[in-house]
Amino acid sequence: MIGCDSLLDLDGRALGKPGSADEAIARWREMSGRTATLVTGHCVINGATRQQVAAVAATTVRFGTPSEQEIAAYVASGEPLMVAGAFTLGGRGCRLRPARCGT
Repeated sequence: MIGCDSLLDLDGRALGKPGSADEAIARWREMSGRTATLVTGHCVINGATRQQVAAVAATTVRFGTPSEQEIAAYVASGEPLMVAGAFTLGGRGCRLRPARCGT
């Protein structure tokens, strides 16, 4: 079995998935132009032996400064409601980073 989960550390606060579109919008307003740390834990369990191997990785994320219209359109896509920190690096949220997607 393989499991993983993430959270966004913003000023020492652990942010998981937003509970609503309003919360996602509020988070984007707060994250705009700032830097945070995305922390992801992974665990692999051998089903036969129950042996476990786990690790945690951290990535620095620099957020762009999207307009209110860009934030509203991104949240309306539904993507930020399903992910920790209300953003993805590889999905639609990539456009809201200060650097180009894929870099």
